[in-house]
Amino acid sequence: MPFFENDFAQLHYYQYGSGANVLIAFHGFGMRGNQFSQLQDALGGKYTIYSFDLFFHGQTQLKDDTVDTIRKGLNPHQIASTINAFLVSIGKANASFSLLSYSIGAKLALALLQQMPGRIKTAYFIAADGFETNTVLKICSSKHINNWLLKLVYHPKMLHYILNQLHKYHYIDDALHRILTFEFSTQAYRMISYKTITYYSRLKFNKQQLAQHINQNHIETHFFFGQADKLFPASIAHRFGKLLHKPNIHIFNQGHELINHELNNYLKTIL
Repeated sequence: MPFFENDFAQLHYYQYGSGANVLIAFHGFGMRGNQFSQLQDALGGKYTIYSFDLFFHGQTQLKDDTVDTIRKGLNPHQIASTINAFLVSIGKANASFSLLSYSIGAKLALALLQQMPGRIKTAYFIAADGFETNTVLKICSSKHINNWLLKLVYHPKMLHYILNQLHKYHYIDDALHRILTFEFSTQAYRMISYKTITYYSRLKFNKQQLAQHINQNHIETHFFFGQADKLFPASIAHRFGKLLHKPNIHIFNQGHELINHELNNYLKTIL
């Protein structure tokens, strides 16, 4: 299995496709880098896809994953320097590349868009986090609430009560409720969830600056959102799209769980 290692992490990734163009991919919460295998049929002819296990997922590991380090958070420069070194390692130094991301993985893609806009050709954002601050995740990242969340790792009944209330009032859909119920099922999984929410919460972006990077560098940008997605609603794409010279917004009659055969077939039609 392929790995890439630098001074702060060992990253595991999957490789798909045989296209001439490089596509860097970041999956969603609770998933693995193999999530995008479902899109290989549509994308593999145009791209060689390098799909990374995110931090605290799959076989990717931080070299220091103490609570203090997690609370300091991940920053865009770390992501950009890591991916730049990875591209050098595969013989693509200074080469342009494209981005594919889903849900929380979009935060890593946006970090690259912020740090390396001149090298990005196309960006595909699916049910994307990061363009707007999610209210619940913003609350969770505050110091006092974050301390409380750490305690919830060891009190699963309260955590599941909160999760069920979010589902009851339609803040999360059935698919996401099912995923999170599994991800919170054991203490080890709950700790992974806590680390993920905390570590990624420091990645925040200015929408105007992101739009400026896209417009000035003529980055072809596609947004895929589910009409029934309560976590990251389609209105995010419409609001951000107003800042772009050429937005490409694709709305599906689905919820948050969009990586599927329908999206694969749709991608075939737009490539």
